[in-house]
Amino acid sequence: INAEYMGPPTLARRHPELTRNAQRLTSPFDVFQTLSHLHALPGSPPPPPAGIGRSLLSPISQNRTCDDAGIPLEYCMCRFVYKLVDSNATYVIRAAEAVVAEINARLASVLQSCEKLTLERVFWCARLTMHQGSFVAVIKTAPRGRYQVRFNISANGKVRVAQPPGIRLDHYGKSPWCVQDVHQDLKQYCTCNGSQWHSVTFDGVAF
Repeated sequence: INAEYMGPPTLARRHPELTRNAQRLTSPFDVFQTLSHLHALPGSPPPPPAGIGRSLLSPISQNRTCDDAGIPLEYCMCRFVYKLVDSNATYVIRAAEAVVAEINARLASVLQSCEKLTLERVFWCARLTMHQGSFVAVIKTAPRGRYQVRFNISANGKVRVAQPPGIRLDHYGKSPWCVQDVHQDLKQYCTCNGSQWHSVTFDGVAF
């Protein structure tokens, strides 16, 4: 989050920490705290910390970590160094299929209501250079679904899927209507039989 976009230039002049915090690790939790602080202005001290959020109008440590900021591991871009690999490589496709199989295993108890997923495409895949054999990828499934996934490939080629097996990136709307009341944990994976949706195209890519 670029803290300098939080308000007009006059706000940054009155609160120089806003500019300094543009170079700090921040999250939406901090934006919430900042809005609470702005609501209490003028002349008010920062509100007491609520959970992990910190007002961007007050100092934020240069050594702040993703854990400090409440950013989950899978979204912590500053923790990993990525190197893109061929998304069509055999070992990538095999690992992506293992992820989809893991998702289907989670859906096993509701497959009478939910569509079984198949791998349609690997958009991109990258190796985490500081974690031997670890990869992150974005995949597309049929029926409609786009997921960020993580997996590990051992020296002997065995694939281990990270948990949860995937994080849904696209809007699934009412497609999991048949499980949402009793299986909240499966909503992002389930497309109920007979569900209708409309594809959205952005920059030539259908979502």
